[in-house]
Amino acid sequence: MRYKQLGKTGINVSEYGLGTWAMGSGAYGITDDEELIRTIHRAQEQ
Repeated sequence: MRYKQLGKTGINVSEYGLGTWAMGSGAYGITDDEELIRTIHRAQEQ
């Protein structure tokens, strides 16, 4: 994973973000846990 410094704070943050607010809650339809896990793993590989 690649990191960048957040402004002048000295804090390093990852360069990518993955919006997961809809994962697992059921509020936005039926989700497949295995597909969600594959999605997260795929994002980490990029």
